[in-house]
Amino acid sequence: MGESVKSKERKSIRADLSDHMSQLSKQSNSQYKKAIIQNPNPVENPNFTYEDLDTLESHWVKFKGATIDNKKVGKCTIFLKDGGRFYCNFTNDKANGKGYYKPKVGKRVMGMWIDNKF
Repeated sequence: MGESVKSKERKSIRADLSDHMSQLSKQSNSQYKKAIIQNPNPVENPNFTYEDLDTLESHWVKFKGATIDNKKVGKCTIFLKDGGRFYCNFTNDKANGKGYYKPKVGKRVMGMWIDNKF
């Protein structure tokens, strides 16, 4: 008999947590911090696309998540200048893993990012 959806979700969460803890242990001399960071000068960026987070630049208002040596790690949420938000796992300051982009108006887009690319 197949696994239930909840069982698969739990395994996925455990794997994400294990990866995150492994990343932390490798960087034991680094400073891990939970963070809420406000952007003092957010700027609307018409070139921003969720498909390439390298286009983000200053198009964000608030970051909520964790950092190691000022680089985003683990599950993080970025609140965007246009009212949208982006949630994903980060490693070494890049979106890597399952996540979603939710525009202010419209449907949520779920998928996989690798090195900031959808």
